[in-house]
Amino acid sequence: MMGIEDFYYKIKKVKINIFSPLTLVILLCNESVYSFLLIILSIAIHETGHLLAIFILNVKIENIKIEPFGCSIAIDRYTKYKNEIIISLSGPILGMVVSILCYFLLNSYSSVYLFYFMILNFSYSIINLIPCKGLDGGMLISSIFSLIFEPNRSYIITELIFRMSSSLMLLLMIYVCFRVGFNLSLTSLCIFILIVFPHNNRKTDI
Repeated sequence: MMGIEDFYYKIKKVKINIFSPLTLVILLCNESVYSFLLIILSIAIHETGHLLAIFILNVKIENIKIEPFGCSIAIDRYTKYKNEIIISLSGPILGMVVSILCYFLLNSYSSVYLFYFMILNFSYSIINLIPCKGLDGGMLISSIFSLIFEPNRSYIITELIFRMSSSLMLLLMIYVCFRVGFNLSLTSLCIFILIVFPHNNRKTDI
């Protein structure tokens, strides 16, 4: 029987999801080269935010998983919860900062691609703050509740929030597909949130 790890190629500390290359090909077929590069750059900026916080806080990286929708960085499971909160927020914050810079640049330099880049960074930051397991928002609330409550109560509360947010994402996917037609990106993201990420029980994936 196949386990979740069977979906990854391992190169030292880097694990590549077998669906990642396929996702890139589909994305390239549906987007212009410029749009494709801007999407990749937005993801790289987000992950750079996490890596900067990890290096500044001197936290050990156990492995990096390259997923179809970005990267999952597994840090030392004994990392302090306060540091986890900083690390989980660092990616979305850097994305927001870049988005704000793009907004001000648009006032003096009008560009469709600059506007698209602004929306990409903003959207990627917001989506990652959704409190679902495997996303930055999931690690954020898990770390916050772990600071406030004892372990068992924290686990029960976070699991309840994960299930509620995952269910809302599923309903959103159904609504969007029903109203405007099939949306590949949203559907793929929901599949990952509902099926793939829940099998990753590490609390330190960002």
